[in-house]
Amino acid sequence: MKNENVLLEYVSRLSDDDLYYLCQKYALTTGGDRAEVANFVGRNRSMDRWLGSANGSNEWFDMIDLLGDHARKELECREKEKKAESAV
Repeated sequence: MKNENVLLEYVSRLSDDDLYYLCQKYALTTGGDRAEVANFVGRNRSMDRWLGSANGSNEWFDMIDLLGDHARKELECREKEKKAESAV
């Protein structure tokens, strides 16, 4: 897979609302959701270049799916942090 550092940095910098939006799109995964995700993340120049580096449609779809995996992991981490902060 292409350099995932760009992906990890992008996901970690998303606002809570934007991260939640992406996770909702992956939870639904209907036909147009991947296109909406691509349009959403394509507004970020580094993510647009990252997706544009795919060597074909199969790799592009794999990259979009990898983004969803990282978005879900980031959301889980943030939710755990919020729970830990509220418990103190």
